[in-house]
Amino acid sequence: MSNLSLTWVNTNPDFTECFKQTILVWVPCAFLSIFLPFDLYHRFNSRYADIPWSFLNISKFVTLFLLICLTFVDLGLMLGWRREDDTEIFDSQIVSVLVKAAIFVCSINFLTMKVYLRAEFVQVIVVFLQAIHKMKGQSTSGLLFLFWLMLVFFAIPQLRSEIENYDSENQPRTSTFVVAKVNKPSPEHSSSFINRISYEWFTSIMWKGYRRPLTEDDIFDINPENTARELIPPFDKYFAQSLEKGRRYKLFLPRRTFTKLIYDFSLREQLKKKEKVKSLRTTHGSVIPAIIKAYGLPFLHAGFLQLIIMALLFAQPFLLDELISFTIDAKTAPLWQGLLLTFSLFSVLFLSAIIHGQQLYRTSLTGMRIKTGLICAIYRKALRISIGTKKDTTVGEIVNLMSVDAQRFNEMTNFFHDVWSGPVIIGIAIWLLYRIIGVAVFAGLGVMILMIPVSGVLYSHLEKQQVGQMTVKDERVKIMNEILTGMKVLKLYAWEPSFEKLVASTRNKEMNILKKIAILNAGSYFSWTLTPFLVSIVSYVTFVLLGGKLTPNVAFVAVTLFNILQYSMGVCKNISSTSHFIIVLVPMMIAYIIQVVVSLRRINKFMNSEEINPHNVTNNPSEIALSVENGNFTWGGESTTLKNINIKIKKEKLVALVGSVGCGKTSLLSALLGEMEKIDGVVNVDGRIAYVPQQAWIQNATLQDNILFGRPLKENFYKKVIHACALTPDLEMLPAGDQTEIGERGINLSGGQKQRVALARAVYSEADIYLLDDPLSAVDSHVGKHIFSNVFDENTGLLRGKCRLLVTHAVVYLPKVSEIFVMVNGKVTENGSYPELLAQRGAFAEFLIHHIKEIDDYKRVTEKKEAASGSVGIAVYIRYFKSIGVYFCVAAIVSNALNQAASVYAHVWLSEWSTDPRATNPDDFTWRNIYIGVYVGLGGAQGARVTVLITSMIFGIGCLRAARGLHQRLLHNVMHLPMSFFDTTPSGRILNRFSTDVNVIDTVLRDFIQTWAMMAFNVLAILVVISFSTPWFLVAVVPISAIYYLIQVFFVATSRQLRHIESITLSPIYNHLSETITGQSLIRAYGEVNRFISESQAKVDHNQTMTYPSIIAARWLAIRLEIVGAVVVLFACLFAVLARDTINPATVGFSISYALQISETLSSLVSMTAEVETNIVAIERVNEYTNRQQEAPWKTVPVDPTWPQKGVVKFENFQARYREGLDLVLKGINFSVKSQEKVGIVGRTGKLSSRIAERIHVKFYFDNRSRIIEAAEGKIIIDDINIAEIGLHSLRSQLTIIPQDPVLFSGSLRMNIDPFKSYTDDAIWIALEHSHLKTFVKGLSEGLDHTIAESGENLSVGQRQLVCLARALLRKTKVLILDEATAAIDIETDELIQKTIRTQFSDCTIITIAHRLNTIMDSDRVVVLDQGQIAEYDTPKALLENKESTFCGMAKDAGITSVADSKIVDNASTNL
Repeated sequence: MSNLSLTWVNTNPDFTECFKQTILVWVPCAFLSIFLPFDLYHRFNSRYADIPWSFLNISKFVTLFLLICLTFVDLGLMLGWRREDDTEIFDSQIVSVLVKAAIFVCSINFLTMKVYLRAEFVQVIVVFLQAIHKMKGQSTSGLLFLFWLMLVFFAIPQLRSEIENYDSENQPRTSTFVVAKVNKPSPEHSSSFINRISYEWFTSIMWKGYRRPLTEDDIFDINPENTARELIPPFDKYFAQSLEKGRRYKLFLPRRTFTKLIYDFSLREQLKKKEKVKSLRTTHGSVIPAIIKAYGLPFLHAGFLQLIIMALLFAQPFLLDELISFTIDAKTAPLWQGLLLTFSLFSVLFLSAIIHGQQLYRTSLTGMRIKTGLICAIYRKALRISIGTKKDTTVGEIVNLMSVDAQRFNEMTNFFHDVWSGPVIIGIAIWLLYRIIGVAVFAGLGVMILMIPVSGVLYSHLEKQQVGQMTVKDERVKIMNEILTGMKVLKLYAWEPSFEKLVASTRNKEMNILKKIAILNAGSYFSWTLTPFLVSIVSYVTFVLLGGKLTPNVAFVAVTLFNILQYSMGVCKNISSTSHFIIVLVPMMIAYIIQVVVSLRRINKFMNSEEINPHNVTNNPSEIALSVENGNFTWGGESTTLKNINIKIKKEKLVALVGSVGCGKTSLLSALLGEMEKIDGVVNVDGRIAYVPQQAWIQNATLQDNILFGRPLKENFYKKVIHACALTPDLEMLPAGDQTEIGERGINLSGGQKQRVALARAVYSEADIYLLDDPLSAVDSHVGKHIFSNVFDENTGLLRGKCRLLVTHAVVYLPKVSEIFVMVNGKVTENGSYPELLAQRGAFAEFLIHHIKEIDDYKRVTEKKEAASGSVGIAVYIRYFKSIGVYFCVAAIVSNALNQAASVYAHVWLSEWSTDPRATNPDDFTWRNIYIGVYVGLGGAQGARVTVLITSMIFGIGCLRAARGLHQRLLHNVMHLPMSFFDTTPSGRILNRFSTDVNVIDTVLRDFIQTWAMMAFNVLAILVVISFSTPWFLVAVVPISAIYYLIQVFFVATSRQLRHIESITLSPIYNHLSETITGQSLIRAYGEVNRFISESQAKVDHNQTMTYPSIIAARWLAIRLEIVGAVVVLFACLFAVLARDTINPATVGFSISYALQISETLSSLVSMTAEVETNIVAIERVNEYTNRQQEAPWKTVPVDPTWPQKGVVKFENFQARYREGLDLVLKGINFSVKSQEKVGIVGRTGKLSSRIAERIHVKFYFDNRSRIIEAAEGKIIIDDINIAEIGLHSLRSQLTIIPQDPVLFSGSLRMNIDPFKSYTDDAIWIALEHSHLKTFVKGLSEGLDHTIAESGENLSVGQRQLVCLARALLRKTKVLILDEATAAIDIETDELIQKTIRTQFSDCTIITIAHRLNTIMDSDRVVVLDQGQIAEYDTPKALLENKESTFCGMAKDAGITSVADSKIVDNASTNL
């Protein structure tokens, strides 16, 4: 079988004939047989379509058939020759031919498998691989390719023997065949195996990216198996199993209970009921089992490849040992041995590059799939969470779960195999070191063990800090999200400084934690990098002191093993992220693990949070559309919000629900929708529901899409809906009609328009039941009358014949409804028709009589986000490094250089030591001690890693200082941006700057820059060492450097563009999530959950389509760099072998041990270059917002603190438009308001009139400085001061406005009323009393410190408006503007507020923008706007007496017909 004299010790080596006929034949066949089941499993799970028969398929069939024939001919010849006496044919040869024939027969049967399968004659044992590939759409097979490659490679020795034994008289026949060229429409799917493993199919994209900026059109579609549609079902299946397991674990935790359960039927039934209740609340599952089972197969395959990589890794020191031995025996060893060892080492590195590329591709693919699965799961969970969970989980936190936590899982997969393989590699390395240096290795091992507790303490502290940092980050992002949502309120009240301080305070907490993390990371880096250094020094010194002889073989094979040890413990590893490389030190690995554990807890907590109970509402067929029997409901907690509710609403009836603010009207609608937690009772809904919330929810889409809401367009019915909802004139005003994109949160629609769009959505849905939460509150009286008549009316409305439950404060419509339900303090106290309730003389009648007496007494807006495809300018780097500090940067460079120089010279000294015979003299230890002393000294200089530690800490803190400054400037400048910027920029995009980009600046960029510097000095050191050892290597340095440079330029240009494209597709995912959570109840009510899930998955798929090329680009780069690195090793070894007679063996070991690091180091350097350039874009993106044009200065000239003293307001030829480039909205407004005069402004739906209120809070500047609304011409004068001449805050702080949409912020009630803490508690209580909130606040356990939820969701809309009123009462300036401040408040409370305004602001100038005419009927004068101009301006009495006036017509529509001494009489009420 083997013969060393023939195989190794020979100038013309060869294998034995037996070896060639058996081992070299059986190994490929065994390889195919072993891996056949794995390949079949993968193919049977493929869902690609069958590949039709083609010339290529037929040629494969013919080729295999010919091979079978040739094999049997070979067998026949052998049997024939065996009979001849002069020919020796062994049994093993015949067996080998039969094995090949069997394999080929299987292969030919593979091709014909299609026929057998269709005939359903499936053989269990014989699996036909080629046909399976064809049927499953696989045009190429990696397994078959490797089998044929191995068969050909192992046949080379036999071919060589045949050529050497060639008989010229019997020349073989020659044969030729043509390989057909096949077009490849799908670059990856139809590529050959070679193109796939080398990623050559992606070169076309790399070339495009180098030549011109890439666009989304250049990117290939995502593979079907990587889409959300394919990835979500298995995750859902296994996560459901995890939930069930966790639920049963909690239910049956005591073993005795479980045992008793088997025998006790009653207990079993009891636990079943308990399980049903528990299943609707929090669960106890984990996403980990679902991730492993759903996406673990490619990851497991990558783990197997990791084992091969480990084997190839340890082949390197063995080959190095043989090379050093070859140079020692250079005079006797044949040259071919050195060449064989050289090319063997090259082959090991080449194979390692190929396999490493595949391993990282699979881990990256797994990470991408996990990220897709988690993002989609989190989104779907967000649609199911209960209102209690929603209160405890902010939008910012859920966005962080998607953007940060899911991404951490993605990154973790890329180096998880290194985490488990690291200890294995360390163990093998120590074992091999033991074989080389004996027991001395245990001295080094002891050092490692001593360092473990140090690292443990560091990482336990690091985990705590990571948890704290994520918590504070969530808080900061949540505050920023609220600020962006309520930016208009902040500007109107001049509250920007207060909230800027709030964010800055939270940021300071975060920075303090990040400083601790930076110090802990530096400490862990120091401990892990110091450990291998100490291990090597202690091991060498112990080895020598114990009498060991240090030879080049011992020294540099041990050095290589120590490098492997460092590779596993602390030195760089080339690990792929989803879209890029990450250079990860072991401390960084462990830090990532800690982060992933933290993220896992956060995701599990959210995924196990309480969901809305689907059994809250039943849908049983009934004659009653809506019914509640003995219902008690709560929003969570111990208090009961709705008590003993009993209502029945028949089909085809219009029913009203009335009551004071905070009595529970909206809560009752939520209970009917199943949004509230049902304590007991029965709720049944028979029919499809349409829901109009009190605050209209508008999508960032066209107006038509908002109305259709996923339903097909019915042109005629759509026009009827538009007319009925009074939207026809609005469509005429919009630049693109109903195709106008409304923008985020409906920014270019007034409150009335948004409400009518929401109503149109409900009407168009053609549902059976309509729940309408005060839809008429935000519209003018005449518009309200039009809508009621055309939508709700029993005889003329589009919804006639449908069940309608209308919450309203408009008394004028109550006589027209079938039944009225009256709510007081969470209870339905009365119900009946309008006359019946009056006849009962109950609370409703008292309220109406009281109210009567009181009446008798008186274009595409979103800016297109462009992908910046160019490289980042040098100015960005300079600005960033200046922010860090020049001293910090120089110190980091110098310490890295000194550290690397000490490391190189330590190895030079080691090479001298290993070849100096004086060091091994047993009689004189002087030189031995000198070498030990110098080596330890050099190691100490290198171990001045303490300096590196300090520098790392200083540099890290410097980076954090830069991050602090960048965030501070970003926040400051965003607060100073004009309102037009926020109107045209999605908040998700701005929020992305404060979350993702700031996170990159805080942590990611710092680590990449530090690692880049380390890699750069490593590369320089390696090139210097190799060139010094083998000067001929300098000849190869130039072309190799040129290749590296070209690859770097080629890759960086494309990678940067791919990353930019990828980042562009991320924001829509988060915007869609934020939008969905805001409209969660409405989406569920309309039954559109599945559509929104599909939209979210489509956005995720689009993002992953852009992410996948980044993964491939990283692999494309890595495999080429590692192959070129292998070429560097090849040349280093080749020159050393050719110079074997003159080169020192220690120098060979020194040179090659460094050369073996070149692939990793250079690949890392290029990757880091790309990473730094890609991530530095975060600096550019942040600076982009700091360089935007800002609004006018907040403070300019000094202003008298008592201004305005009179409150005289003048408009002189005032003109304004929404934004630059749009038509004028207000045209030549001229009117004046006297001191203490009360002026009402009315207009269609408040759209035009409300803009005046906004404009009073800005000042006109002729240099086109931005305002909340741009002024085209004219000016506004208050108390003889042109507001253009004073600062914005000087103006805004002296005026008071109560906006149409009440905006509250999370925090205390006190903070929402007085964020600057300028007033005493007594003053705040007085303001609350006048705004009729004192009783409510007194009833709260925390009083003024009561916590307000995000967006004020734990208060009703009316209560939020009352809080806004309290702000105005506390502020009480001379000019008050009310923008329909009482639209969401019941009439009784409205009248009380009007009294408060008349008494508390009696000495103020009041401008009221009104939709309810009764709120302005006591005004001194009324302005009527029409088409942006003043149509009428007179007293209410004069306008009413003029029967031709527009105002008179509006008053008539509202039921107001006369004025006597400025007291308005409601005709409809008088008839009561």
